[in-house]
Amino acid sequence: MALTKVQIDSVRLDAYFTILGLARQYKEEGLFSQAEDFYQQTIAVVRNLFAIDREQPRSFLIETLSELASFYVFQGKDERSQPLWLEILKLGEGFFKASDSLHTETVLGLASVKEKQGKYKEAEDLYTNLLHSQETEFGAEVLEICPVIKKTASFYFRQRNYSQAEALYLRVLAIEEYHFGTCSVQINDTVGALFHVFLKQKKWRLAEYMMDRQKDILNILHGEGSLCAISCELRLAELFWQSGQTEKAMRSYEVVLHTYAKMFGDRSKPVVLLKNKVNLLTNSVISFVPEQSVVVNDKRNQVFVPQSSSAIIVV
Repeated sequence: MALTKVQIDSVRLDAYFTILGLARQYKEEGLFSQAEDFYQQTIAVVRNLFAIDREQPRSFLIETLSELASFYVFQGKDERSQPLWLEILKLGEGFFKASDSLHTETVLGLASVKEKQGKYKEAEDLYTNLLHSQETEFGAEVLEICPVIKKTASFYFRQRNYSQAEALYLRVLAIEEYHFGTCSVQINDTVGALFHVFLKQKKWRLAEYMMDRQKDILNILHGEGSLCAISCELRLAELFWQSGQTEKAMRSYEVVLHTYAKMFGDRSKPVVLLKNKVNLLTNSVISFVPEQSVVVNDKRNQVFVPQSSSAIIVV
């Protein structure tokens, strides 16, 4: 007895889910070559279904293509993801809304590929068009569009277009503060991003203000004098050095060294690394007196801070 169309489609769908499950399992196990083979088989099955029925299998095909594209990105094979992102957009014409997470993921994925290819104008157009479509869908000042505004701001930051990045991050901050308040963990990432934007533009006071805000947030979240908050103090010291505010840099370094000594011991690696970094830059001899203060022996009576805090922060 011949199988009906419904029965054939059911068998094919069962095969689709079985093979897709194997692809995911191999990916989780780190067997990427086998995972890719099964993803390709999954797509072949659902393409056959889509050739027969143009509507029902569409979502399966889009989701599988998206999963394989993300899998390629995860492996650093961005070039291989591009045709998949493009096919998803074509399949989604008249099907996607701006609010669909898959549409957002697809456009952002394609924009990332274009940026890595050096096609910056195409990447910018993808970011800004997505943002405009979401503004039309949701409104211009709502939380739902903040992730895309941040992605667009981050793109401008990487392109060293700091004024555009600043404007977008400030817009996000205004939206987030309205919903979460001015000292909540939800705004922490945006505050940190603005610190770096202002720092790049040498807007020292604004950068200091943002880092002070981030320190306040982390003190609330982790407790006064936490290691996360002290890392903010270290970044402030770096900022003060770069902007020539040596007395303020000294005070920040006293706080950092004293806290490191209390946490790890005055001969611990964080304290030694910090002292060595300062000595390397200044030819000063710094000795730390636990429970008191930092003593700086420097005939020029100057205070210096390291150029990069990343080498000496221990998290």
